[in-house]
Amino acid sequence: MSDITLNLSAGALPTNKNTATMAPRTIRKIMLAVALLTSAMSLGITVFGGMQRAATVTEQVWSVGVSVGAVLCVNVVPMLWRYVRWAARMILVALWFAALYVVLTGQMDVLARAQQHAADQRAQTVPIVATPSVADGARGRSLTTITQDIAKVSIELAHVEVRRCTGECPSLHIRKAALSAELATLNAEATEAKRRATEQDWLRDQASRAEVLRESRRAQPGIAMVAHWLGTTEARQSLLRDLACVVVLEGLACFAWYFVGLGTVVPSRKAVAPESHTTVMHQETVAPILEVTPAGCVAQATTQVATAGEKESIVNDSSPDVAMSEDDQLIAKIHEEVAAGRLTRNLASIRKFLKCGQSKAIRLNRLYIARFGDVRSLAGLSN
Repeated sequence: MSDITLNLSAGALPTNKNTATMAPRTIRKIMLAVALLTSAMSLGITVFGGMQRAATVTEQVWSVGVSVGAVLCVNVVPMLWRYVRWAARMILVALWFAALYVVLTGQMDVLARAQQHAADQRAQTVPIVATPSVADGARGRSLTTITQDIAKVSIELAHVEVRRCTGECPSLHIRKAALSAELATLNAEATEAKRRATEQDWLRDQASRAEVLRESRRAQPGIAMVAHWLGTTEARQSLLRDLACVVVLEGLACFAWYFVGLGTVVPSRKAVAPESHTTVMHQETVAPILEVTPAGCVAQATTQVATAGEKESIVNDSSPDVAMSEDDQLIAKIHEEVAAGRLTRNLASIRKFLKCGQSKAIRLNRLYIARFGDVRSLAGLSN
């Protein structure tokens, strides 16, 4: 009899000595922590977004409830994927995509609103410059009107100066002095109008510069640069970044929960069984083997030794209470058909019997050979 031994004392698959390894239990704990953390973050963002989308307390409660249900659907469906049939999987896929749309759009709204609030706060750091209004400019006459009056007075003064008078002509001197005073007053008013116009232009220029600076503070330099490179707008680039953020968060949560659910499907090699099916062992595991009797018949050996510590009970493979994986169940079916002589073990027969693909048949054939040896048919050997 030849024995095939499996070292299971380390609780992990054999690996290369030069390769760093990590215990599966540690990996499952890390993935469970990642799943809980990402789900908590997703729920927090979703709850906040649901409260922002409603006004009254009642509306907020229902909005938050629907959003939380969508998040739970997105996170739980990957963990339940392996437990349902194909017909139910199609329904789960439809529900998952609908819930994913609700979750992603809600979280993108929260991120976009947060960026808008941050932009408003950055814009408020720029001091506000008061822009002169039309009423401020209407306090005095316009420079055009004053210039027209100056021209009229100047013409009248020129007429007075060219007039000739015999004698002292007091009226002419009085008229000339009045026009000169009026001209001086108009010149002063024109100077004041020019000063006031210059001041208003300066204030408008300062207000325009402050508005430009305020808008520049709203923008994000990284997004603006990438948007310029891609030839798109900053709003679209910001939307794409928000989408990438929520996809990464939800994708990591779904993968973590899928890994956690996958760990629950893999059967544990250590289980407590009734005393009639338990064997206390200490060193190594001996897998089921085939034994050729002197008469030429092939029979399966029933001896099995499981690796365990002192006083540790391991369930024998013949116990029906042991949880089996899908591959183990399929290998058992193949072995049953081969032992009965109804199936010749090869890739074509396995594909036809299980109605599976080439890659799955190759994997099952390799596992079958590792467990039962390279035996095509027990009936054929017995003949």
